[in-house]
This record gives sequence, C-alpha cells and structure tokens, in this order.
Amino acid sequence: MKMFPVNSGSSKMNPEVGSWAKVLKRLRRVGSRHFHYSFELDGGHSGFVLHKKSRRKGRLRMFLDSNDNGLLDRRDQLLVRGVLKKPFSSSRTGSLLRGSEDGAITAKVHVMDQPDHDHGDHGSPKDPVGINSIGFEHMSLWTDAMAEAFHDHGAAHHHDSMMM
Repeated sequence: MKMFPVNSGSSKMNPEVGSWAKVLKRLRRVGSRHFHYSFELDGGHSGFVLHKKSRRKGRLRMFLDSNDNGLLDRRDQLLVRGVLKKPFSSSRTGSLLRGSEDGAITAKVHVMDQPDHDHGDHGSPKDPVGINSIGFEHMSLWTDAMAEAFHDHGAAHHHDSMMM
C-alpha cells in the first residue's frame, strides 16, 4: 500500500483507498453522459469524474454510480465538487491523466464522533452528498507522478478543531 503526503503542512500520511483512470471517448458506454475519468474505491464504491473549466479555473465533479449500471446518468449521485489544485487549474479538460496511466486516491477513514451530529440538510438533490457519506475525509486525487490534483476535506475541518 502506498502512502501519500497530505499537502496541509502536517506530517500525516493517508493510505491509498482507490484509483482513478482516464476513460477514452470511444470506450464510454452508449447512453452515458459525458465524463473524463472513472474511479474505484475500496469498499465497492465506483463512479465517474467530470473535469470542466469555468471562470478560467479547472473544476471536478465526482459522481457515484448509484444504480451500478456503468453509465453516468441523472440517477447517479453527485459525491463532491470543487476547484483543482493550482498547478492543474489551467489544464485542458480531460488532460489530468494520460490514457495509459492510473492515478491514486488517498483518504482518511471518517469516524463520526457524535452519532447525533449532522452537517445539515443537503437541500437540493443536485447538492453533493459529500465524501463523509462513503466513510472518508481528506480525500485526494493524485496523478501517477504523485502530484495532488484535487483535495476535499469533507467535514473534517470541524472535527479536528473540536478535539483540541
């Protein structure tokens, strides 16, 4: 198992919990909405990653394959969305990984301290469910050159400060 550093200035290390890879256009299944990458996580979760540029910043949206049909469709749940790390923010869409390379996904296991603790109602079905819903926090997507392309804290920002 590879260990990757967290770019937060700390010496914590997070284990690899999955991988992501580029999906060539000709290999996407018929009927699927447009996406650039697929991912597989330990524990059986899989899905799709959409890389877009808006307002000159690269953005990612990760969807869970909620209905396990292998297609990115309207029934799939938005897991997380956000801006790419600075070195990748100006990358062309779909160019974070080459076709032949796999990237790594690292994360820390999310442990809910307080069973009655809730981060509120997500409101719209289009809102992301968050990485905590699948048992992770501090999730990062890494290229094969071990460069961190994307990072999401999940709900960890509140839990770390509460333990001091």
